[in-house]
Amino acid sequence: MGLLENIKRRRDLRYLEKNLYEETVFRFGGLISALDPYKINKVDDLSSLKKGKKYIRIFEEHEDDKEFYKKLPKKTLHFAYKFASDRIKNDAEITEKAVEASYFNFEYASFELRSDKQFATKLLGINGSIIEFCPNELLADKKFVKAYMKSNNSVYYDRILDRLPESIKNDKKIMKEFFEIEAKKGHTFNDSLNEIFTSCNSLKNDKEFVLNYIEFIKYDNLPKKLQNDVDIGKAYVANRGWNLNTLNEKLKDNPEVVKVALKHDSRNIEYASKRLRSDENFVLENIKLNDVYLGCLPELKDNFEFVKKVVKEWPAQILHASPRLANNIELLNYALKNDDYRGYLAEWLIKEKNENGSEYIVSRQVLKQLVEENPHNVKLNDAYNKYLHPQKVIYSNEKSTEELEKEAIIKGQ
Repeated sequence: MGLLENIKRRRDLRYLEKNLYEETVFRFGGLISALDPYKINKVDDLSSLKKGKKYIRIFEEHEDDKEFYKKLPKKTLHFAYKFASDRIKNDAEITEKAVEASYFNFEYASFELRSDKQFATKLLGINGSIIEFCPNELLADKKFVKAYMKSNNSVYYDRILDRLPESIKNDKKIMKEFFEIEAKKGHTFNDSLNEIFTSCNSLKNDKEFVLNYIEFIKYDNLPKKLQNDVDIGKAYVANRGWNLNTLNEKLKDNPEVVKVALKHDSRNIEYASKRLRSDENFVLENIKLNDVYLGCLPELKDNFEFVKKVVKEWPAQILHASPRLANNIELLNYALKNDDYRGYLAEWLIKEKNENGSEYIVSRQVLKQLVEENPHNVKLNDAYNKYLHPQKVIYSNEKSTEELEKEAIIKGQ
């Protein structure tokens, strides 16, 4: 036994001495019954297991005993295998049983067994993750790699990609199958898939392949030629319109690509080029007026005629116009006239502040003028009194402004 291996083993034993009680309760309940053939007192053993010392001595005393290891149940062998002798670790039957308990045990198997293609292929059928501990020579064998792809594996491919030789990485058929198997797990944009994709030059330049698996491939990992491809751009934003933000400036300025993104969500116009955001005709052709977010159109939210068209269909958007137009009396009156928010717009005009929260969107001076010009707008006047003149608030047991106005008219008659 080499010095480093001996140090590692002693470190494991010290860990056992410290943590063995919990380990015994949850994992190694079958150890005592497994030791029956050796006439060991069960009660004494259980007591010593809790202390840890006699437990360690049991494995040390039987480290080269094949019959002992063959009779251990899997849940015990799961941990005991690493303490076995080199002769035991070179035994195919015991090693296979240990791998059935945990694929991590293959790390402790002899190099001869780990290098045995036939034996390793058999274990792939038990757990494909043992490939982590196979020597590089096996990873250069195409048949062995294909057997791994068919296995019930749980390891991510990016853990072994750096060990695959170029002959495997440049095999388009193998790498494509790698990718397809991982893609079936359904995790979009995961690192494993993109590691596979970027490691194979023949896949990176295959436009048809990229289009078929567009939801799994990060745009930044594409070669420049495909990053400028209109079909690729349209595919990226087809189901996730916000991906328009990740595309390059050339595609952000392409009307066809932007149109596809807008079908998903009109707010994606924010990610289009400045030229398209400034084009009123383009915006109105592709976004319904009642779906226009002025906050996403910095180039048009100060355009009086455009804002007026939007406010007619969506009065609350006056709050997202430029500060100049948000304080335009004509537009404010126009918004109130078309308000279908059951009076909520009146409250919003009074309460809403800018993004920094430093000042009101509608200045108090303009608001006062707006209230004076709309004496019969009960909602506006009530909101104005409620938020700016709390002492004048009409409580539930008092008469509303509208009721008071009616009484005043009757008395005047």
